[in-house]
Amino acid sequence: MSGPANIFCFYGPEDFLVEEELSILRAKTAEAGGCDPGLEYFSPDSAVITDLIGNICTPSLFGGSRIIVLEGFEDEDYILLLDNRKSFPHSVKIVIMKDKLDKRGKLYKLLASDSVMKEFNHFAEWETKKVVDWIISRAKKAGKNIDPADAELLNDISGPSLRQLACEIDKLSVYIADGNTIRSDDIRALAVSGELGAFALENAFADRDLGSAIKSLDGAFRSKQQPQVLIGRIASRLRPYLMIKALQAKKMSDDKIISMLGMNPYFYERCNKGAALYSLEELVSAVGILSRTDLLIKNSSSSPRIALEMAIVDIMGGR
Repeated sequence: MSGPANIFCFYGPEDFLVEEELSILRAKTAEAGGCDPGLEYFSPDSAVITDLIGNICTPSLFGGSRIIVLEGFEDEDYILLLDNRKSFPHSVKIVIMKDKLDKRGKLYKLLASDSVMKEFNHFAEWETKKVVDWIISRAKKAGKNIDPADAELLNDISGPSLRQLACEIDKLSVYIADGNTIRSDDIRALAVSGELGAFALENAFADRDLGSAIKSLDGAFRSKQQPQVLIGRIASRLRPYLMIKALQAKKMSDDKIISMLGMNPYFYERCNKGAALYSLEELVSAVGILSRTDLLIKNSSSSPRIALEMAIVDIMGGR
């Protein structure tokens, strides 16, 4: 039986949420069809798009549903596939995965007219309320409760990666066993020393405390924390400061800045306190320093420890 296939497009940089959406689609398909269809992944390394179209159009000898996941093909390949969609069996679900989509392009317009599209972006550093709400929701799925303040602590310690946060929530759920609520003592008890070192490093930047920053850097490296992770954590702390400082330079009121950035007022207060310790020029410079340090570590034999220490001194040493 032929007809329009179920076409999905999951796009955006937050791959953890994309994977979760795929799992939800798989579970719903299994429930409707009575068996798990699995996920069939194809990329340009494993298939030519014309051969793949023929594969999709050929009915399975065993019947049942299929979920075909496509990633890495050129837009022209996806357009060719969509041009043949009316020949695909109803039992086939096709998921196109892309990091970015040009909303002005032909592919986007085709998908928008005849597919289920879902975009998955990272939470911005200042969107703490959204992250806290996500943590609370994730904990509830695991059968546990967590207070918003403790959810914020978990975010501060673990960093902005939803994959890492989900992993920590799973560990905490096992750790408290029959307990109903994840508390701050549980979070601190289970946090690995590298995470605590990165957390302390972020706090040192918030206080503009060079001595504490160097000490925290030592602790993070002793705990085998990756330098790129540390650079990301520092950048995530300083970027909201830069945005606040830039808007304040335009004589914008606190209320308007909070509204424009969609910040939690408590988070804004914390960031504003840290931002006051740096000039706008220093924060602009800090972004460049971190970018150059990241490239230096990736593309040379320089010691990551020394490179990061020099970056920290360059950013904080002006006072």
